[in-house]
Amino acid sequence: MTRFDRTPSKTARARALRKSRSNAEALVWSLLRGGVTGFHFRRQHPIGPFVADFYCAKLKLVIEMDGDQHALQMQRDQRRTDYLERKNLRVVRFWNRQMFADIRGFEQTLLNLIRDRASELGVAPQFPQRPDPLHTSPFQGEGHPRGAEQKNDAPNAEGEVVGWPR
Repeated sequence: MTRFDRTPSKTARARALRKSRSNAEALVWSLLRGGVTGFHFRRQHPIGPFVADFYCAKLKLVIEMDGDQHALQMQRDQRRTDYLERKNLRVVRFWNRQMFADIRGFEQTLLNLIRDRASELGVAPQFPQRPDPLHTSPFQGEGHPRGAEQKNDAPNAEGEVVGWPR
C-alpha cells in the first residue's frame, strides 16, 4: 500500500478513472474530501493490480462503489476483495442504486463505518485546523511588521484625535 509500487501505467489508469468518475463516486468524494471525516482519503488509488475507488491508509479501508455492471462480474470483484483483504485492508462495497435511494442513510452508514473502523484500530481522527474568524483579522500582516504597534488617528465623536493600538 505504499506509493513505491507505482508504475507509469498504473498512474495513468488511475488518472483516467478520476476524470471519468460516476455520479455516485462524485457524491461519495464530496462526503470524504477535505478532512470532513477526520481522515485523509485518496480517490482512484492503485493497490497492486487494482485501483480502489476510495482508500484511507490510516484506516486500512477501501470503499468501493459498484454500478450495475458489477452484477455481471461478481467473481472478479470477489478476487479483488480477497486480494485486498490479504493485504490487511477492510473492503466495503456499496451499490450505487442503494446509495441514491437513500442518500442521507448512506451518508450516516458511511460515517458510522469510518468511526467504527477508527475505533477498531485505535486511530483518532485529525480534523484540519481552520482559522478562527472571530480572532483573525483579514488585514493581519497588511503592510505592517508583525507586533508593531499601530495608531489610528481618526477623530472620535467629540472631534478629538485619539490614537489607540489596532
